Amino acid sequence: MSIYLRGRYPNSFLVYAFLKKQIKVWISATLFILAAFGLFLRSGYEYGWKVYYSLVVDDLDFLNIVLLTVVYLIFFVVWNRFSKNKRFDMNLFYLLLPLSFALDSIINLFRYTNIEGNNYFGIVLNTFDFVGVRYPEIGIFYMKIPNIVAGALLRFNMEKLYTNSLLCIFFYPLLHVIFALLLTYFLSKSKIRLRYLMILLLTFFFVAHLYWLLNKDPWMIKI
Repeated sequence: MSIYLRGRYPNSFLVYAFLKKQIKVWISATLFILAAFGLFLRSGYEYGWKVYYSLVVDDLDFLNIVLLTVVYLIFFVVWNRFSKNKRFDMNLFYLLLPLSFALDSIINLFRYTNIEGNNYFGIVLNTFDFVGVRYPEIGIFYMKIPNIVAGALLRFNMEKLYTNSLLCIFFYPLLHVIFALLLTYFLSKSKIRLRYLMILLLTFFFVAHLYWLLNKDPWMIKI
């Protein structure tokens, strides 16, 4: 099942963006919506079944329309209010708003386990390679792990974010807005080469995040 932005609402905002010459605002808002609420937007009816990838709610169409409308309105209102502020780079901020979801892909790389009294914290390079630091026997480690052990490594449970209404609709996107603000402040003061490098890396992990959204299995299926 693909992500779908229901109805004429995104198209209506696209027409407004075109008339106001604010296409980049519409693109930023659309990518932000896909990254933040992609699983919720994937939920819907398939072959007579209600398929949920995120929050389990009854009136999916109505809530999607409300969600899309509110997010697009916020993006355009904020842009029209603050885009002329020379003390803050709104162009960079609106670029980083969707790219801030690269953080999710980065967090998903981290794993933790305890083996024979040692704590191992690091990242998985692929299915079998685990690298990081260990303590209290302090050191850097690299190990090949069997597939059954890789599946048992502890990691941050993203499911709780996507299945809790308050976290999913409010706190989850808000944290990424704050992260984008911090990135904007840092990158606006950095050298141009570092800025481009960071944007390139964020783009890579952002695409990885979208790929994960598009390929995630349903959370629940109901009649």
